[in-house]
Amino acid sequence: MKYAQHASMDLALNDIKNNGNRLHLLSQAPGLTGGIPNYADVATYSLGNVALASGDFTVQDGAVSGRRITVAQKTVTGSAGGTAVCAVVIDTGNTVIKAVTTCPSFTVTNGVAFVVAAYDAWEIQDPT
Repeated sequence: MKYAQHASMDLALNDIKNNGNRLHLLSQAPGLTGGIPNYADVATYSLGNVALASGDFTVQDGAVSGRRITVAQKTVTGSAGGTAVCAVVIDTGNTVIKAVTTCPSFTVTNGVAFVVAAYDAWEIQDPT
């Protein structure tokens, strides 16, 4: 038998909700060091970013099973031109990446605002 209480899953997701305070759209995924995404790569590859608050996140039942966290729709103004390929939620206070999610590629233009639709940042599925 395998079991994980949803409240335990929520602790991990609430860490993203309570500490993830900026959303960046990147032109490439951050590199990895020891399996951990490189925080410094966010500044290198960022095409635009916007502030996040805990109210921009929703922790809820997973799409498949378990629990997931959804990031609300946000408007971002491009700070560089390029093709966005992933969204990254960061914690600027602790200088860590909280969640990385690939996204459909789209063009970002420097100085032009665009809407990032709400998306599921991460899902913790029930053990099988």
